[in-house]
Amino acid sequence: MSANHEFQPADVFPIDDLDALKLLMTEPRIEIIELLRNPASVAELAERMDVPRTRLYHHINALEEIGAIVVVDERRAGAMNEKIYQVAAKTYQPSEKFLESATPREQAVAVIDSLFSITRTDIARAVEREQFTLVEAENRRQLSMHRSILTLTRQRAGELIERMESLIAEFAEDPETDDAEPFGVLLIAHPSSRNLK
Repeated sequence: MSANHEFQPADVFPIDDLDALKLLMTEPRIEIIELLRNPASVAELAERMDVPRTRLYHHINALEEIGAIVVVDERRAGAMNEKIYQVAAKTYQPSEKFLESATPREQAVAVIDSLFSITRTDIARAVEREQFTLVEAENRRQLSMHRSILTLTRQRAGELIERMESLIAEFAEDPETDDAEPFGVLLIAHPSSRNLK
């Protein structure tokens, strides 16, 4: 296979049911998807994830089988050919079919559990590798964890979400430089079940 430099990921990969969500949103698979924003081989992924490559083949095959990642190139690696993978889409999100196939609670629990589990693992690994600590004052410019209950009109809530998403999009457009490092951002704003009145 020759290099496919023309490949452009789709805007959205639709997740149609809970089984597909559970297949996608495990810690190793979401990490694979995040790393495959740029094309990479299994060997390169294994090195970045600091795991044996044999541990990844099952996950790669499962993601490729449902079309979540695609082969975009193939190259010679010693005596063997090596596949190069990339994400199939820029974002992965539940489709209307998913919303019809699961109860509202199942939807919420599945999505939020996945996001929190992945974020917890990422933070714990970064702390373990001494990339930062949770208590030192100098980390205040590297780490922000905050929960608030705000009292907002629907209009103001919409403005808040729009401004947060705009800010994330602005920083996402920063060019990659040699001194840049990855930062995880988990953004959630939602109507609360708390009764404050």
